[in-house]
Amino acid sequence: MKSQYKPILILSAYQISETQATNSKNHLLLGTSFKSAGVKFRHCTGVCKGAKEPSFIIDNNPDNLEVAIKIAQQFDQESILQMDNEGRAQLIFLKNRPKKVLGFISVSNIEPEGDYTYVNDTQEYVTFK
Repeated sequence: MKSQYKPILILSAYQISETQATNSKNHLLLGTSFKSAGVKFRHCTGVCKGAKEPSFIIDNNPDNLEVAIKIAQQFDQESILQMDNEGRAQLIFLKNRPKKVLGFISVSNIEPEGDYTYVNDTQEYVTFK
């Protein structure tokens, strides 16, 4: 039997084509959007294709997923990372692309190479393989 995890969603408002000032402003607006929708969040930093992105972790449930998709589309995001209660993750693409399976969660206190998420409150690095 696999370990049980709290299902989560991870998303960002970061755009590689935007300035740091715009990305910082959009990050704050994303947090405000979650607050306005009554969605509780945790802070994290995602690293994707070498770019560090301030991001948010929210609970993965049908209501939050609906809110997350709407908000991510407003910020012109490519995808949302979704993890289930077995630690299995996938990217949900927002623009007519099939989901991409990432694998199962791996947690470490050592910064990994490649793509990862650093969870601020637990001070852990999360990858999916």
